[in-house]
Amino acid sequence: MSITKDDMLTVALATIVLAFAFSFKIDGSVTLQNWFAGFIIAFVLVFISLLLHFSAQYAAAGNYLVDMHMGPFALGYIITLVLMLVSGGWLIFAALWSIKLNPTSSVGMKFRADPYKLAKIAFSGVAASLILAVICGALRTYLGSLADKLVFINVSLAISNIIPLLSLLPVVKFHSSGKNANHYATGDYIFFGSRPLWIFTFVFVLASGMGLILFSSVYVLLLSFFIAAGFWLAWMYFLEGHKPQV
Repeated sequence: MSITKDDMLTVALATIVLAFAFSFKIDGSVTLQNWFAGFIIAFVLVFISLLLHFSAQYAAAGNYLVDMHMGPFALGYIITLVLMLVSGGWLIFAALWSIKLNPTSSVGMKFRADPYKLAKIAFSGVAASLILAVICGALRTYLGSLADKLVFINVSLAISNIIPLLSLLPVVKFHSSGKNANHYATGDYIFFGSRPLWIFTFVFVLASGMGLILFSSVYVLLLSFFIAAGFWLAWMYFLEGHKPQV
C-alpha cells in the first residue's frame, strides 16, 4: 500500500479548509492580525490531528492487507462552510474526504478482509481522534487554550467521521463515478460493516465528545460508556434479535 499524490492533495486541501473553519471564531478583538495568528495555530493543530487520524487508519489497513486511498468530498466542503457561517464557528463538520478500502490477498492468507474488518479500519481513525481529545482534555492545566482547541478539533473529527453521510443523503450515484468510484464516508464503512459497532461508537463519541468540550473532567467517559452500552444492548435486543434464552 502506497500513499498517492491524490491522497496527499486531499489531506492538504482538507487541512487548509478546516484550519480556516476552526479559526473563523476569533479570540479577542476582531482584527486581521488576530485572525491570521489563529489560522496559523489552527493549521498546525489540524495537521497534527489529521496526521494521527489517517496514520491510525493506514496502520490498521496495512495490518489487514487493505489498500486505502482518499478523495475530496465536495458536499462535505459545502456542509462545513455553511455550518461554520450559520453557527459562527461553533459547529464544524470535519469530514471533508471519502475513503476507498480495497481488500487484497497474500500468500498464506485464506480470506480477504470482510466488511467487519473494513469497519474496524475506518473506526481506527475515529478512535485515534477521540483518544487525542481525551489526552488533551486531561492536559488542560498545562496546555491551556491549546488543549481546548485540540479537544474541539478532534471531537469534531470523531463525530463527523462516524456519520454514514453518503447513506443518509441521495448523493451516492453522483459521488461514485469516475476515479472516485466506490469511495464512501468513514461512517458508511462502520455502519455497513457492523451496525452494533456503529451504534455504540456513535453514542459514545457523541456523548463523550460533548462532555469533553463542555466539562473539564474526563470522568464523562465513564458515563458515556454506560450510555453507549445501553444503546448497544437496546439495538441488539430490538433490532438484531439477540434476545436471551429463557
